[in-house]
Amino acid sequence: MRVTFDSSKITYADLLDFFFDVHTPADPRWAGTQYRSAIFVYTPEQRQLAQQAVQSRGALGKMVAI
Repeated sequence: MRVTFDSSKITYADLLDFFFDVHTPADPRWAGTQYRSAIFVYTPEQRQLAQQAVQSRGALGKMVAI
């Protein structure tokens, strides 16, 4: 699912907080190979914020710049 947002109403950092509030990559429902968590970034600033969000929560994953 692609999320489009208006940065004048919500920040990318707030979206990351919401993502981690509603989705826990370690949740057993997401275990295995069928489901994968992903954060896609479009700018260097988004990459930096996403990396910080992942690292601060101890989550593991890959980030892909498009």
